[in-house]
Amino acid sequence: MRRLAYNPECVTALNHITDMSSAKIVVSSTWRSGGIRHVQYHLGAWGVTGQCISLTPRLEWDVMDKTQFAYYIDKTRGIEIQHWLAKHAIRRSVPTRFVILDDEDDMGIALPHLIQTNGDRGLTMADAERAIQMLLG
Repeated sequence: MRRLAYNPECVTALNHITDMSSAKIVVSSTWRSGGIRHVQYHLGAWGVTGQCISLTPRLEWDVMDKTQFAYYIDKTRGIEIQHWLAKHAIRRSVPTRFVILDDEDDMGIALPHLIQTNGDRGLTMADAERAIQMLLG
């Protein structure tokens, strides 16, 4: 598991998003491997004021047996996010608007919801403003 890293500017930017939009946080990064309580603890300890409500599933690899051959299908982050959205749509608790904050772009059809951050800098206030615009329309 990758170590969680604290960056006060990123926390300020994330708090700005959740304060301005009332958005909830669903974690889809490698951080989720520690579980929801682990993520909530670290976010709270860093001063994140938004509520972390869930983690996307770790689908990683599917194996489909087709005539004695195994086909491996890499599950991208976008597919995991789509899976989470579909599960919550069944429960009627799917968000009508959402943004994805990530430094990768493996989002598939969820790509229009991506605010791609810089992997070295993390979430900036400029990214936060774009996210708020997407969330509020």
